[in-house]
Amino acid sequence: MAQTFDAGDPAFWRAGAISTTIVMLIVLVFLTIDSLEAIRAGGSHVPAYTVINQDIGYVYNLQLGYNVPSIGKDQPLFGRKYTEEEAHALIAKGKLVIQSRACMDCHTFFGNGAYYGPDLTKAWLDPAWDELWTPMTGQKTREDAIVEFLMHPERYPTWSREMPNLGISREEAIALVAYLKWMSAVDANGFPANFGTIQTRGRLPPAVPRLGAEASAPETRTLTQADLVAVGEKAYVTHCGACHQANGLGVPGTFPPITAGQPFSAPESLLKPLAERGFFKDGKIVQGSVKQHVDIVLNGIPGTPMPGFGAQLDDTTVAAIVTFQRNGLGNHTGDVVQAADVRAARAGRTASNAPGSTTGR
Repeated sequence: MAQTFDAGDPAFWRAGAISTTIVMLIVLVFLTIDSLEAIRAGGSHVPAYTVINQDIGYVYNLQLGYNVPSIGKDQPLFGRKYTEEEAHALIAKGKLVIQSRACMDCHTFFGNGAYYGPDLTKAWLDPAWDELWTPMTGQKTREDAIVEFLMHPERYPTWSREMPNLGISREEAIALVAYLKWMSAVDANGFPANFGTIQTRGRLPPAVPRLGAEASAPETRTLTQADLVAVGEKAYVTHCGACHQANGLGVPGTFPPITAGQPFSAPESLLKPLAERGFFKDGKIVQGSVKQHVDIVLNGIPGTPMPGFGAQLDDTTVAAIVTFQRNGLGNHTGDVVQAADVRAARAGRTASNAPGSTTGR
């Protein structure tokens, strides 16, 4: 006689529940083992701590459909190579700094935290450290720029949301930088989405070829004011607009307007150097000399948020930016700056007699 199952028998359901639980536990064990293998330091997704000694990039993987970290050649952190034990201890300390300062109350790490401040999962890879913060802080390397910012954030206001001074020591800042670099090498399956795919550099108008650093020889032509303004407008948006704003009106108390005649109030530490250079008078931004204007773009204003762009921009781009700022954004000086003027400024002299130049004014 065939055995039948009674759906109303509690024993039937008890046996089914026990069997299902056992199967799911077995599956969970296998998934846990696989996950631990992937997320442990030195695993498939998380690099060894000594990765801080190497160059880290971020490249698009066509098969996966998102960006993944790439580990390159040796790139010592702070000029030294850390052993596995040293790197582990340094990164562990960096993590403690993050926890002790409650960084996740403002920032996000691997999708956890708040979005009041920038996501820091790939912060080490942000090109802004080289393009903006290194010259702004006067440091020579990315890691030193980050340390300087972490220790003295009040010196470098970040637009409308300033990072408070959290009393981070140099030792703690170094550990935090190590943690950020290691974290950037973790394969987070494409998180945060689209990081590194947004263009951060503008392109010059097709009618005006790229010059200066990208040319085989220094630019010797005399460009028209119209050409310089066209190039300068694009370069301004890329390199200046984030702080001084696209309309040239700046950010009150932090980044001065480019438009002359605009009122500007800020701490004395910022107003004094502006006045000394001839760009601030009687509570308003005024148009200083071309020579000082070129010098500020090239070398910045030490002790203020204004970085120097001389190491990043070629002579023609600097000339174009200054020409645009003096003939756009509500300004109408008629001044024209040529690449030769900028080369002369780099050399410490003024090429006031350069063809087409008005920098002697």
